[in-house]
Amino acid sequence: MNCPKCGGENTDAARFCTHCGDSIDGPATCPKCGGENQQSARFCVACGNSLKPQTPHPPPPPRLARAALLIVGIGIAVFVVYRFRSSDPEQTVRAFFNACILHNREEALSLCDKTVNWESLYSRDEFVTEFFEENDAVALSGMQSSLGHAGRTTAEVLLYNRGEKPSVSVTLRKQRGSWRIAGIVPIENPAEQCMSNLKQVAMGIVMYSQDYDERIVCFDSSGGWTKAIYPYTKSDQILLCPSAPEMDVCGYVMNLNVSGVRQGDIADIAGTALLWDGTLNAVNGASKCGDVARRHEGGFNVAFTDGHVKWLSSTNAGFDCGNTPPPPPSTPEGGYLCQECSNRELTTSDLQGKDCHRLRLMRNEMYARHGRPFRDPDLQRYFDRQSWYHRDGNYSDSRLSALEKRNAAFIRSEETSRGCD
Repeated sequence: MNCPKCGGENTDAARFCTHCGDSIDGPATCPKCGGENQQSARFCVACGNSLKPQTPHPPPPPRLARAALLIVGIGIAVFVVYRFRSSDPEQTVRAFFNACILHNREEALSLCDKTVNWESLYSRDEFVTEFFEENDAVALSGMQSSLGHAGRTTAEVLLYNRGEKPSVSVTLRKQRGSWRIAGIVPIENPAEQCMSNLKQVAMGIVMYSQDYDERIVCFDSSGGWTKAIYPYTKSDQILLCPSAPEMDVCGYVMNLNVSGVRQGDIADIAGTALLWDGTLNAVNGASKCGDVARRHEGGFNVAFTDGHVKWLSSTNAGFDCGNTPPPPPSTPEGGYLCQECSNRELTTSDLQGKDCHRLRLMRNEMYARHGRPFRDPDLQRYFDRQSWYHRDGNYSDSRLSALEKRNAAFIRSEETSRGCD
């Protein structure tokens, strides 16, 4: 039987041309009795057997096409193997990310040879990444921060070679619900990167103070000082020092003596420390010239309250924490920050222009008027300086009037809405 389309010769029983795959409109042969029937017949006219239509099969690809597919497959396999064995940082990191992403360090140490689905990364709050190459353990630790944070569409991850300083920075971008690698940049000098990060953090605090009556952020702000300055830095990555991969929350410590202090009250703004390489690894890490990490050739980086950064070889060289307590906030005649707090109900306009530190003092002042002792040492020192304050060991909150309690709650709600501690 010849194909009506290409003319190719086929067997009489063929329904499709073996040359071009076109349907051959020949008689339908009954598989039971061998009788011939019309193509449209559903049952054999001779024996009544059901004539099920045959499923068409596409013609096999020509030999040349099959050879081309084989060559392409081999090429892909060679490329994948090359990427996993390549010494190039970018190729290594890409292969590494696709190979092993783990939830925490303990899991990484025990299960690093197992593959974790890359697509699941976006839903994890913390992760540590590690991989093994040719049975030679080479561990890379990723930034342990909330990539799943609501609204976050980009993130940076620092990767470190265990026991070595060179590292790479990987930029991730969230696309259609999944994190993808957007860029990989080798960091040739972690010490310089650490100083650059510290500079950006310091400038974030300076910008914060410009919006809050020139007052430096309080170390114990809600969520810590690191969270308070995030709107100005727009990055959690700069809180990390590439030379200290174990510091996965914050590699720097804030000067406790300048916390909540106005810059104008600091005698030597260019010589008073603001931040330095530290060991606390906390969102609210603060110290009085302590907890120093000498991680850069025996020295450490210090950012000063004017924003400039300097490397110091010892804690005694140019490292002034301003140990003299700053002067208390100025008070109006009569000695009270909020004279009207006990006389009338406060409104929003009464709180405008007042930063978190002053709001906190105003609220606690209503308690202090009745002799309340304070557990917070800073508050206690402040009220001890006030001539009207007399600490009462028998103090009770019941001494406040209903008006004072309402005003205290009103100020507290304003502090909460601003993100104050």
